[in-house]
Amino acid sequence: MPKLVINSWAWWRAYLSAQGPYRELRLTLDGHMRCMHANGRGCWAGARVIGLHSGQNKDTVLEYRERAFLEGWLMPAPPDEAEHLGEVWACVPDHVAINPKYLLDPSVRPHRTARPTPSDLPPDISLLTPEEISDHRSEPESDRERKEQLARSRRVQLRAWLATSATVKNYLHDVDAVATLTPVTLRFDGFREVIQEAIEASSRTSRRVDD
Repeated sequence: MPKLVINSWAWWRAYLSAQGPYRELRLTLDGHMRCMHANGRGCWAGARVIGLHSGQNKDTVLEYRERAFLEGWLMPAPPDEAEHLGEVWACVPDHVAINPKYLLDPSVRPHRTARPTPSDLPPDISLLTPEEISDHRSEPESDRERKEQLARSRRVQLRAWLATSATVKNYLHDVDAVATLTPVTLRFDGFREVIQEAIEASSRTSRRVDD
């Protein structure tokens, strides 16, 4: 069973390693890698565009993309989780060794995007937007200075929570997933930007460790 990879650079190193596939397939994978997000997803480029990056013609890309599906180096994104029609995700065959921290934790959601399960959600989780938080906590929206002070306080608390929560570490590549997990008491206008900063910092740290 192919293993989903949540870091495109880790995937790149895997398919270029001694355990990787033959040259033509590597070229096709390289073309896909250059068109996907850092989390190994979001590649919906057509065969002609992939070929511009891989140095292959359209027919060759289509042939080796199909082989990549069969051999476990790519997989079609589930329709209910794809950002775009025809999106593909990075994965590696089961026999290929790769650092487990770059793999989707099978205990979270096997072979699906890492989104929180009901057991991960804190008891005060809510679908409230940041704009609704003040009403939810009886905080007057007209008091701009109080709201700004509250946001500064929550920003500090949110950063501490992101750095210490064991559950968050399973999703620290997906802004939407972490935003869903974030307790209402830590939300404020702009809390998603803080989450994105934490994800980028985590990615930089991972790259330094690998290098």
